[in-house]
Amino acid sequence: MMPLPISRRTFMQWCLSGVAATSVPLLPVATDALMAVPPPTLSEFTQYYPILHTDDDQGWCGLMQVAFHQRGLNAISTTKTDEAIAWAQTRQWSLIIADMTKPGMDGISFLQMLRAKDIVTPLIFLTARGDAQTVSAADEAGVDDFFTKPLSLNSWQDFYLRIEQLVTQRMHAVINQQPDWRHTPPDETFHYQQRMA
Repeated sequence: MMPLPISRRTFMQWCLSGVAATSVPLLPVATDALMAVPPPTLSEFTQYYPILHTDDDQGWCGLMQVAFHQRGLNAISTTKTDEAIAWAQTRQWSLIIADMTKPGMDGISFLQMLRAKDIVTPLIFLTARGDAQTVSAADEAGVDDFFTKPLSLNSWQDFYLRIEQLVTQRMHAVINQQPDWRHTPPDETFHYQQRMA
C-alpha cells in the first residue's frame, strides 16, 4: 500500500485500476495546516495599520516620512494636534510616535487621553525635552519608549530597532485577536496621505 496521505493523481490512478475509494484509508489532514497563511511583513502590515507620527515641526515630519519610506514602512505625519487626536481615535495604527511639545496639548496629556479611551497602540515619545523629570513623567504615564532628538547615528539605529520591535508586537497581537485583520483596505491609507498634502 502507498504511504499516506496520497496525492490526487495517485488516488485517481487507484480508482481507475478498480480499487474502491472506500478501501483507501485516508489520514485526517488538519484544516489549520491547509488554511495557514504566512505572517505578513512589517511593510505589508503598516499598509493596513500605518504608523502615526505627530510633531509640531514640519521639518521633522518631512524627515520622518523619508526615513520610514526608506525602511519600507507606511507612516502618516501631521503637525496638527487636533488631527493627531482625531486620527488616533478613528482608525487602527501599528505605532504612534509623538513629540512632547504639542500646540494645545502636551505629550503626557495626549498619552493619558489615549489610554483613558482604551487605545492600546504602542507609543514612543521623540522629543527635544530629555530632562529626568520629563522622562519620569512619561514612564509613569505608560509610554513604551522615549528618545531625545536630535538623534545621533547610534540613536537612529536604536530608534529603528525599537520601532520594528513594537510594530512586530502589535502585529502579532492584532493577528491573534483579529484573524481577518486585513479588514481596512490599504488604499484608505492614501486618503490620509492626500489630506497631508
